[in-house]
Amino acid sequence: ALEAEVATLQGDLKEARESAGKAVVLRPVIREDAPDLVTAPSKSSPPTAPENASVKDRARWFQEKAIEKTPGSKSVVSETESTTFFTPQRGFDDEEHAEQLAALRRTVHDLEAQLADATAEVKDRDRRLKSAEADLGDTTSAVTELGARVAKREQELVAEHKQQVSELEQARIAAEKLVEATQKEAN
Repeated sequence: ALEAEVATLQGDLKEARESAGKAVVLRPVIREDAPDLVTAPSKSSPPTAPENASVKDRARWFQEKAIEKTPGSKSVVSETESTTFFTPQRGFDDEEHAEQLAALRRTVHDLEAQLADATAEVKDRDRRLKSAEADLGDTTSAVTELGARVAKREQELVAEHKQQVSELEQARIAAEKLVEATQKEAN
């Protein structure tokens, strides 16, 4: 069940990332060289840092973009910190679109947290399962050893019983002979 949940979370995370990427790529851009000409953004053109940001903020912006494109990497900037200094890219003057993008980013962040929790649960369950398997192996070997000891003791008891029966039989025969000898002497 946890593995299915992990797979679902991974699918949701991928879907959220794709829709966040589409929201950025499919948004029309107003070109600066011709403000009255609206064009679709080029997928091949590299992203540009916010123009009103400081050099430090631009460096952090590019670092965040590189981290976003690297699978499995973690952001060095907290979600709240990134929203305070990252201004929207050109063409993102539409507040509703920026809010949608922020919501998608929060969704991705939440899905990543859920995925991490589910992965930790799966690892914990696997660890407990291995521990239980080891305990079962120990118990099985203990039961096998105990069974062998019981069988050995049973054989020893059977041998002792046979010996006692044999000794009693010999004593009975000796007693019968003694009775016969005593009767012969008495006659």
